[in-house]
Amino acid sequence: MLRTVFFMKRMIALLTLTVFLLSGCYSGDLISEEEPVPETPLSENGFSFKGVWFSYWDINELVCGRSEAEYRAFLLEKLTEISNCGFTDAVYHARAFCDALYFSEVFPASAYIKTDGKPPGFDPLSVFSECAKQSGLRLHIWVNPYRVSSSADVEKLDKSSPAYKLYENDASALIVCKSGIYLD
Repeated sequence: MLRTVFFMKRMIALLTLTVFLLSGCYSGDLISEEEPVPETPLSENGFSFKGVWFSYWDINELVCGRSEAEYRAFLLEKLTEISNCGFTDAVYHARAFCDALYFSEVFPASAYIKTDGKPPGFDPLSVFSECAKQSGLRLHIWVNPYRVSSSADVEKLDKSSPAYKLYENDASALIVCKSGIYLD
């Protein structure tokens, strides 16, 4: 049952991303082939932001089961497509649950970048950064600083997690509730 729910969530996330990307690039009657993509207006300080957010679910779909070369090629194609649609920024969800969707010496590798329980042999964030730059997109990092887990079972936490180490020293450092575990 849990596997089915996980699969359905992954499919919904992938479908949502696909629809979002395709709908943003439609140029039918709205923009003719000769017209350039309209510029994003600048704010008062001269900065514009028109971004696409890559959540941990999206990163899971991009990374898992792919070699570095496959990930890089697929990602470069998608980021270039996004840039060509007039977007200026990409937001990478680097920490979702007191874990890392990148190589880290502090946080354990996220389950969302592991294939068969093993992290990839490359740093997904480093490759994402390179591809974003090649595509002309600015990169921003999103972290959830307080969320530790969507499960309320502390014993299921990675023993190398800073949150688990805090819990061992002082159980009151974590808030455990039905919706999950959070740093206090």
